[in-house]
Amino acid sequence: MNVVMGLMSLVLVLGLAAPVDRPEQVEAPDRPRAIEFDEAIDLVRDRPSAIVRDAASKTRRGLERRLTGSVSQPQILVQPGMRVLPTDRQTFAMQATIMQSWNVTGLGRARRAAARQETRAFDAHTRAGQLAQRLAAARAWIDLHAVERQLELARHDAATSRTMIATVQRALDAGVLARADLARARADGSVADARVIALVGQAHDLGLLLARETASDPWVALATLGPAPQPVLPDTAELAARLAAVDRLPPVRARALTLAAARARAVEHARQNRGTQLTVGAQVDRDDRDGLLAYGILGVSFAGRGAGGRAKADAVFEQAQLQAADLEDTAALTAAIATALHDLDHTRVALGHLDSALVPALEASLDASMRQRDAGEATVFEVLAARRALATAQMDRVAAESALTWAQVHAWLLLAAVTEDAAP
Repeated sequence: MNVVMGLMSLVLVLGLAAPVDRPEQVEAPDRPRAIEFDEAIDLVRDRPSAIVRDAASKTRRGLERRLTGSVSQPQILVQPGMRVLPTDRQTFAMQATIMQSWNVTGLGRARRAAARQETRAFDAHTRAGQLAQRLAAARAWIDLHAVERQLELARHDAATSRTMIATVQRALDAGVLARADLARARADGSVADARVIALVGQAHDLGLLLARETASDPWVALATLGPAPQPVLPDTAELAARLAAVDRLPPVRARALTLAAARARAVEHARQNRGTQLTVGAQVDRDDRDGLLAYGILGVSFAGRGAGGRAKADAVFEQAQLQAADLEDTAALTAAIATALHDLDHTRVALGHLDSALVPALEASLDASMRQRDAGEATVFEVLAARRALATAQMDRVAAESALTWAQVHAWLLLAAVTEDAAP
């Protein structure tokens, strides 16, 4: 029995070295355009939406300086007429009036203050959107990088499986193995090919996602270039303390400034609806051929009972909704940061276990299987099973390393956003 197993192992081992063409369905496609991680997150600034928002902010700031406290446009009234009686004095007559009204209780200041707050909120929402986009681009790049590495491992495994099939076929023809062994080898190869096909699809989809997140051509999938990022972070305690300043993060700042803008608008509407208005004007009358009368006009308007009540009531709901949303979103973001910090520690532990325990154990198992095969106590199929378990663990390690990279980059980008907002 040992002689037969030894002969079979020798035939299969020699066959594994023979080059075998890969099947068409697992061949690598033409490599798409590749970008580095830093380029991916920097391309966010070139998104068309970001350019539009920046241009709008600049235009808005220029218009804010021209706001005044007038409550209406200048009014000019012309009333042509004719003197009818007495008939001997019939002549053309005309009355012309010009008036302008101003709010004298600080409406102009309130308008400019509300406009400034709205622009600040708009800019804060722009920064929050850019942070979200940078996070999305970073995640897409890291996920794609991991799948590309897994695809390399899977293609190597598929090539080994195809070589195994050809070798078993030759052993079958030589009468060393049975048809059941060939069926087992083909099933093993089909599993390997299916994994390659699945990973090729994932890489393509993630390449399109990366193209979308970086404002590249959405029809052309991208690839990654260079190593994964390795950001330098402070220790866990300091990182948690610095990220605890949730109010400095762009999303929270944007909501806080939106609430401040709503309050400023409420002040503006109150002064517009309830403020004292001063009207100044002049009137000229011509009611005779040789007659001309001129009048000055001075008027004051006071707010009556209930003026501006509707606007005030609407402001109560608007501010309450904004404040409630701010509280809920701040709590959610705080929980998300706590989860991100936990993920940072957890992914380190998971990767450490793979590096220190699982992968070494499977390597030892493969080594033991190969020794048993050389001694005629195991078949190449058992060796390949051990190799397949090791390959699976190596792919799991790639996924764990990618998860750790994302946790580090996530914390790094949040920390950069907090630091940037705290800068004077």
